[in-house]
Amino acid sequence: MAETHCRSKYHTDGYESHTDMVRRIVKEDEAIAKVKAEETQSIADDAQRDLDEAMPALDAANKALDSLDKADISEIRVFTKPPDLVMTVMEAISILLNAKPDWSSAKQLLGDSNFLKRLLEYDKENIKPQILMKLQKYIANPEFVPEKVEKVSKACRSMCMWVRAMDLYSRVVKDVEPKKKKLAAAQAELDATMATLRQKQKKLKDVEEQIRELQDQYDTSLGEKESLAGTHSVHNVRLDVFISAFQVGTHGVYNVRLYAMTLPRSTVERTDRPRRTSCIWGTERPRVGHREKIPMTI
Repeated sequence: MAETHCRSKYHTDGYESHTDMVRRIVKEDEAIAKVKAEETQSIADDAQRDLDEAMPALDAANKALDSLDKADISEIRVFTKPPDLVMTVMEAISILLNAKPDWSSAKQLLGDSNFLKRLLEYDKENIKPQILMKLQKYIANPEFVPEKVEKVSKACRSMCMWVRAMDLYSRVVKDVEPKKKKLAAAQAELDATMATLRQKQKKLKDVEEQIRELQDQYDTSLGEKESLAGTHSVHNVRLDVFISAFQVGTHGVYNVRLYAMTLPRSTVERTDRPRRTSCIWGTERPRVGHREKIPMTI
């Protein structure tokens, strides 16, 4: 039993040492992951700040488009020969929608029931470079501004705002692209770090659970050992008493005295000496003139 306790305690100490090592590694990895997370968030914030510069213009353009209705669009279509600024706006719109920049193509676009929806849902993230290049001559035109276009057409003013917003957003996206790639790489590295960290955290949790189980087993075994030790002591005392009683009944006090000399003093003690003892040799039991008192403790 003692060997079992020592072995259990030895294994517990070994696990605790291993747990301390795993806990230290996990703590170091958590610190590394925290730094990587902060770096990744910093890159994301930097990219988002650049994109946020283009968002007010984009939001304003979309809001202006939302304010248009079919009557505003029909107002533009009725022109046989549109004003120069109206034609300029519609040419820019046609280029973005991959149509010919002429009035005939522009009227077809305006006649589409989903015209405004196409503008609102336009894929501004992936405008082709050649389209943006063609668009630059309109953006550089000092007359191509919402305030001047509004004097000619309210509907064209909203579309002018939208064209300029698409150009601004595309330029910002181009500048942000390297940051987005850097962000993607940092995020992938962070994800891998966090996955490894979660595995180590799980391992630490498992080891700590094993420690608790071993400690419980050790405590239980120790309690059983102490209980068995107490029970064993009581049984020894009772066994000595039973043997003494048997000796008295079978062989008399004289032989009991000889047996009592081999017992623990706490179990059987002599209280006085016999005054006279006679024995007839050859008989099975001696004659005892005086029997001494032998107290028995249980």
